[in-house]
Amino acid sequence: MGTLIKQYGDFECPEDSAKSLERMMGALDYYFANFPLDQDKAIPVSLPGGGQGVEFSFAEPLPFLHPETGDPLLLRRKDGHGG
Repeated sequence: MGTLIKQYGDFECPEDSAKSLERMMGALDYYFANFPLDQDKAIPVSLPGGGQGVEFSFAEPLPFLHPETGDPLLLRRKDGHGG
């Protein structure tokens, strides 16, 4: 949280904004409570220029079936790294 607080700085958002420091801290806390880093299976790749990136392959079933065949439909992404 320290980095978030430092980067947020002295910005004062409007009272009705969802971008307050408190809300951002709450969102970050929620995210890592639900997606702990020690359980993450992502392996960063080194990018040209020294940066890092993460890509996933996945196939997730959609909540409906193909209208003609009745087969399950999948939302799929292949990461291009042999995955």
